[in-house]
Amino acid sequence: MNTTSMNISLTTSLKTEVENRVLEGKFSNFSDYIRHLIRQDISKREEEKELRELLLAGLNSGISEKTMVDVFSDLKDYIKSKA
Repeated sequence: MNTTSMNISLTTSLKTEVENRVLEGKFSNFSDYIRHLIRQDISKREEEKELRELLLAGLNSGISEKTMVDVFSDLKDYIKSKA
């Protein structure tokens, strides 16, 4: 994997927060923490895209013949499969 460097400017309070997160031990250094945040952002954007696609599919699917009980049962099953 190729790596490259970036420089960023932070307020004193943000720098302190980053330093505290590293000191907590979950992240080995500043870069590790920033990479983690970027990966979280990418994951969140992918999940939001999937949700939008599912909502559009639902809107475009027309009126269902399922009861509300069936719909919520299917939803619970779907959520469990994603966990």
